[in-house]
Amino acid sequence: MNYSQHIATAMVHLGDNDADAALASFNDALLEARILDADGPREAEVQNYLAQFHTQAGRPAEAKAALEVVVRIYEGFPEFVEGLKDYYLQLMGLCVELKDDAGAEGWRAKAKALPSSEKPWR
Repeated sequence: MNYSQHIATAMVHLGDNDADAALASFNDALLEARILDADGPREAEVQNYLAQFHTQAGRPAEAKAALEVVVRIYEGFPEFVEGLKDYYLQLMGLCVELKDDAGAEGWRAKAKALPSSEKPWR
């Protein structure tokens, strides 16, 4: 199976409320993505799924670790810069949940420093 098939399998497991099997499939996807694209967008995609999985499971530290990898990867790809603000704000929220005020402020500052991608309403 390729990484996207492992992601699809994980989603099926989530639909079946089988979190352990979903996590195993996400981890299989991560291994495949790293073979194809270590430190590239495929790995970031899988890490993003893992971050959301851990967030939903109430594991903010694991979610934060996965999202930090997503950010580290996407910061190296100009085509992904526009979406970084959302990731920074998610990380800020996770830091707040983890009672890491300095970390939260650091992510808030990074989000604020990005140029706004909002277009004026006409």
